[in-house]
Amino acid sequence: METKTLTLPELLRERIVQARKDAGLSQEGLASELGLDGSAISKIENGTRNLSSVELVKLAEICGKTVDWFFSKEDSPFFLLRGASVSSETRRDAAWLCEFSETFSYLARKLAGR
Repeated sequence: METKTLTLPELLRERIVQARKDAGLSQEGLASELGLDGSAISKIENGTRNLSSVELVKLAEICGKTVDWFFSKEDSPFFLLRGASVSSETRRDAAWLCEFSETFSYLARKLAGR
């Protein structure tokens, strides 16, 4: 059985879809919550629009997730960062992002006024 090798942007997009669905939101509903155009989430999930770090922090708050959850190894739809199917480049990029996820979590708490 062949396993698809995913890039870090693909992995992040999968987590965004999962977070949105876990929160019970449509693409349009999440876009509205974020103050974005109705098609923005579709574009983000399809990889034709990038998500800014500020938007990711807001998205995490709206969906009840931590920013580091989007880059975590556990509870992943594609077993993030585990197994031979993940390229060394993806592992390196993900390790870097995980290292800085605490900074993003800190920003999320600051934006939430905590």
